[in-house]
Amino acid sequence: MDKEGIQTDTKTSVKPANFCRYMAKPAPIENIRPGLEYLSELDRFKIEKIPSLSEAIIGIETNNKYIIKNLNDEQFYYAYEFTEACIRLCCGSRRGFRINVLDNYREEVMNITRNYKSCAGHCWFAGCCQCCTYEVVVMASGKLIGTIRQTKSFWKSCYEILDENEKIVVKLKGPCCAVNFCCCSCEKRIKVLTSDGKFQIGNITKESIETNENRKADIYSISFPVDLAASAKGI
Repeated sequence: MDKEGIQTDTKTSVKPANFCRYMAKPAPIENIRPGLEYLSELDRFKIEKIPSLSEAIIGIETNNKYIIKNLNDEQFYYAYEFTEACIRLCCGSRRGFRINVLDNYREEVMNITRNYKSCAGHCWFAGCCQCCTYEVVVMASGKLIGTIRQTKSFWKSCYEILDENEKIVVKLKGPCCAVNFCCCSCEKRIKVLTSDGKFQIGNITKESIETNENRKADIYSISFPVDLAASAKGI
């Protein structure tokens, strides 16, 4: 575990779920990092959180696991979180984390990290200083492909998605009542905006459903222009 409380052991064996269909692996595309080809022709996909039986029984959050699918319900990525139990228990949704993203052949496509910041998470303080601003770093093939950075706002959760050169690609603006997608029962939708913030080009929505085992499963649906760079879609 590193000093930010992020477990970095990558030897854990992770097996993709075997109950769904798999998306065919696309041919390599020039100037696109290996594994990101899956995203090149998609204009939307969904992220399904895998319900945890132990979490439902004992009520303590476990490392999150996700399946990423296209609209044909075909899986093309599997993602899993690395954090220590004490970090999840003490810091909750504000914790630092590392998420590894694998394709259907167990090859790592991306790793996503966020360091713990005790003062971060409040939209009206974001941007004042580094310790008050959430930043998520996305790497692919060992190289930076982009960053998600929280920006200052009085009421809404706002973020910028930047490429490897710190250029803004798109902006995200959440609803007034949302703080990390949890608060009241109004629409849980984040708008995907152009780099100047003037036009909406997509959405990120969340819904919770009951599984056959009476457990809650969160599903995130993401839409964006089909011609958006594959690396930006991955971020």
